[in-house]
Amino acid sequence: METKKRKGYKTPEGQKKANELYLSKNPEAKKVKNINSMRSNAKRYIREFTTIKELEEFKTLIKNREEKMTNLKKLYADWREVSEEMLADGYKGSVDCGEERVREDFSNYAGLETVISFEQMFELEKEYNK
Repeated sequence: METKKRKGYKTPEGQKKANELYLSKNPEAKKVKNINSMRSNAKRYIREFTTIKELEEFKTLIKNREEKMTNLKKLYADWREVSEEMLADGYKGSVDCGEERVREDFSNYAGLETVISFEQMFELEKEYNK
């Protein structure tokens, strides 16, 4: 049985076109690429261009984000306990963060303005299971 070889590209333009096609067909990969790009840009901006005043502002933003995430971890633990009790009592449902309705339920419980992403809820799940 012959294995299919990966297609090589003769020019950087060909590779770029293939990458664009892949990202257009894989929205999750596109999202990850965008997040990685934003992270890289933020680090470079902080390293090379920020002023003292901007650094102070970033420190405040980071502190606020840490507090929000700590509160979210507690809310997640509370929500899990309530959800697991309900499941044990025979209610139908799930705590699988891969399911959109589960993320919607937690988001409502936590009073979030938007539905939490799979990635964010998965991180909360990993912290919960430690």
